[in-house]
Amino acid sequence: MSNVTRRTILGAAWSAPVIAVAVATPAAAASETPRSSLVFTNLTATEGKEPNALYVNTTVMNETGDATGPVQLYITCGDQVKRFSWSSIAGWGVSPHVAVDFYGLPKETNTVYFLVEAGGAQLEGRVIVEAPGWWK
Repeated sequence: MSNVTRRTILGAAWSAPVIAVAVATPAAAASETPRSSLVFTNLTATEGKEPNALYVNTTVMNETGDATGPVQLYITCGDQVKRFSWSSIAGWGVSPHVAVDFYGLPKETNTVYFLVEAGGAQLEGRVIVEAPGWWK
């Protein structure tokens, strides 16, 4: 039996396991709303250098030639919610880069939820981060 593990191969680059998921859904399941034209082009959450902190980043892209808006973005971790809004995202354009920090998180697996709403469509995503052993 080999003593080589995934963590041995990847080294320090994966100090905290992360899982990212993004799903496009219509605003109302029974509606005639077309499939979302929005995608996350960056969806990350990583442990901060301070204990019990996560650094979170995202951008949203409009994959059609038509502008969409207004745009609302919500990023949630635990009971903390960060909200961003734009009047629109141009056709084939991207939102401004969003970078937020969450502090005071418990020493456990934390899930960061992303929700963007625009033009009658929703896009949801999440990133799961396992708390590193050195957190308090």
